[in-house]
Amino acid sequence: MTQNTQIHNLLTKWVSRVIDKDHLQKRLEAWEKLRIKFGIDPTAAKVHLWHMVPFLKLKEFQELGHEIVLLFGDATAQVGDTSDKDAERPMLTRSETRANAEVFLQKFSKVIDISKIHIYYNSEGLDAVNFAWVGELASNFSVAEMLDRDNFSKRYNEGKRISLQEFLYPIMQGYDSVAIAKKYGSCDLELGGNDQYFNLLAGRTLMEAHGMEKQDIMMFDLIMGTDGKKMSKTMGNYISLDMSANDMFVKVMEIPDDQIIPYFQSCTTVDIEDIAEIEKELKTAHPRDIKKNLAREIVGLYH
Repeated sequence: MTQNTQIHNLLTKWVSRVIDKDHLQKRLEAWEKLRIKFGIDPTAAKVHLWHMVPFLKLKEFQELGHEIVLLFGDATAQVGDTSDKDAERPMLTRSETRANAEVFLQKFSKVIDISKIHIYYNSEGLDAVNFAWVGELASNFSVAEMLDRDNFSKRYNEGKRISLQEFLYPIMQGYDSVAIAKKYGSCDLELGGNDQYFNLLAGRTLMEAHGMEKQDIMMFDLIMGTDGKKMSKTMGNYISLDMSANDMFVKVMEIPDDQIIPYFQSCTTVDIEDIAEIEKELKTAHPRDIKKNLAREIVGLYH
């Protein structure tokens, strides 16, 4: 695979948006070594295919020699991110978040080489922030900006409670990028789902406020579950990494036919040019046969 093909895959395969794409592409083409941050709140010990989507992208970056910082939100998980929720989330204890993180790490090691990444728990930076500093960080955002978030505006208009603690979550996640840049020297790119848009932008805002070069952002669409709705532990429509090879195969075969190509793009290591050929083949072949190949690709990654 040529350098241009690798970069094309990196910037386009299951990527919904990049900020700033031109800036990031120039750095990749110049073979600059970038520091890539991905953060995840270990709110539960179950890992499913959607959790692995960013890790397949991190795998691409790692294979090109870039540096990965995996951030576990052991502090933010106690607060709970409501970016994709319509209500407050229950708080967890620090020990619960740490235990969940260990389970997550075992699963992620199936995709990326965890011996070559930095692992950062965000309690390291956030526990050191005092109340005065929280006020200083909060001054970079307005109430109107917070309420402009889709889920906050919807709940506000419906008269549902929004805690001040939830308002602080994007600031906490944004500060993570500042903390990473301070500890490791830079934070060049952060990955996240589309539901994290506001939180990812908060990182750029706070980095600029601290006189740092703003991180670029790469976002992904959420993937659908076996019922064609957003994959979710709550909905029970997820495909778990704890499943046996046979059960995982069967679950992949249950996805709607219109999700075959999205799953190839988001859940496999098949490159984008080959997926384009599969899409052409799908117009004449039986979807079941293509889906079998998809299931083999996915199961092969984890078994």
